[in-house]
Amino acid sequence: MAASLSRLGLCRICGKAFRSASGLNDHERKHTGVAPYRCCGRMIYSKANLTRHRCAARKETKEFVCETCGRSFAIMADLRAHMTQHQEATLKCDT
Repeated sequence: MAASLSRLGLCRICGKAFRSASGLNDHERKHTGVAPYRCCGRMIYSKANLTRHRCAARKETKEFVCETCGRSFAIMADLRAHMTQHQEATLKCDT
């Protein structure tokens, strides 16, 4: 376990851990505002996210629907990421 922890890269700004240098670089771009890709007026920080964005933009139907709020998505991974927002909201303390 200690060996795998030593290979993690840590964000210099927020301390978030990453298993790959590319993941760390993409993340740190968000802090600095350096976005090497742009599409539809959006800043996109990694080539993988650009590819996913283009895929979603080309889809005419958004078949993946959030059962909690009704928002729809063209890509299942985006719905899953969205669902974590609802889960995190239910875990917050009211005090």
